[in-house]
Amino acid sequence: DPTTLDMIGDSCTREEWFSLLHRIMKQQTKEGDILFQIFAKYSDEFNEEKYMSERNLAEFLKEHQNAKLDKCEISKLMRMHLDQEKFFLRDPTFPLCWDYEEFTGYLCSEVNDVINPIEDTVHHDMTHPLSKYWINSSHNTYLKGSQIDHAK
Repeated sequence: DPTTLDMIGDSCTREEWFSLLHRIMKQQTKEGDILFQIFAKYSDEFNEEKYMSERNLAEFLKEHQNAKLDKCEISKLMRMHLDQEKFFLRDPTFPLCWDYEEFTGYLCSEVNDVINPIEDTVHHDMTHPLSKYWINSSHNTYLKGSQIDHAK
């Protein structure tokens, strides 16, 4: 969608990126979406819709993210990512659960970020000359030509 890409330009905030991601995800067919297939595997059906319960989320976290949270932590996590408007429209007898959009919202949230937040900031002593630091780089960054004979 060129208008969406034009809206964000060369850079975007984290919120703009996730807004775009959610719009793209909504345009996909759920049956072909691997995230929906995972969601469906860890969901129960209620009123002909799929919902992920606390028990389902705990199972997903244990199997796919190697995370073991207690019932209180699971409940807190789910409440953090509930769509409040949808939640209040649900049947009052409805258990605490997520729909597909709430599940993907959690997956894309900072709570589920794969990068340790401390890595976003300079947290090492950077007051020494550059030659005093070990610099991690690819083994062939020094090559000027072909990787095979590097003479070209």
